[in-house]
Amino acid sequence: MRALVEEKRNMKTLLKSGLVALCAVAATVLLLGLILCGVLRMELNTIVQKMNLEMDLYILPAFILFEFYFLINDLLAHLSKKHRLHFGFDFSEVQFTYDDNYNTPIPLRVKLLQLYPFSIALVSLGFVLVLITR
Repeated sequence: MRALVEEKRNMKTLLKSGLVALCAVAATVLLLGLILCGVLRMELNTIVQKMNLEMDLYILPAFILFEFYFLINDLLAHLSKKHRLHFGFDFSEVQFTYDDNYNTPIPLRVKLLQLYPFSIALVSLGFVLVLITR
């Protein structure tokens, strides 16, 4: 019986992570597609060719994907805690700490409104600049 409960909990955790990852992939593709294809009018074929010539360029979209993953996870944790919305999963925020302040956790509001959006914007800008100059 205990193994069944543990397996059910592991399945919910896997499902929750998959749902957040799917949303993060969609947000990453949407953002980069909007910037590169919509605003800069770059061809998808050109983008893929430039990225295949420099395999290190794949790190930047991966970093944006991870940032979106953390943003969406923390946003769902905030919504489920503040508004008592239960999505069928128990979302909890990813704890990041200040190194200078004796491992004080970064407040959720600061992460949602400043940390994640600014880091996504900076990495996106860097990615766009690298693709334009190649």
